[in-house]
Amino acid sequence: MASEHIAKGDIQTQLLDHILLNRDDVVITPHNAFNSIEALHQILETSLGNIRSFLSGTSVNIVE
Repeated sequence: MASEHIAKGDIQTQLLDHILLNRDDVVITPHNAFNSIEALHQILETSLGNIRSFLSGTSVNIVE
């Protein structure tokens, strides 16, 4: 069963036995830099710019 999780890339299962989890001097926290006021503002500005460009018939932020 564990090999199924690892094959699927289940990061929580892969890290269950990680050496850092057993240390008292290590604190594990989630990565949520995207959740700052500045980052959310930038996401909003980028989204609005994309919508404005689409409505005007131009293309920006094209991924090829």
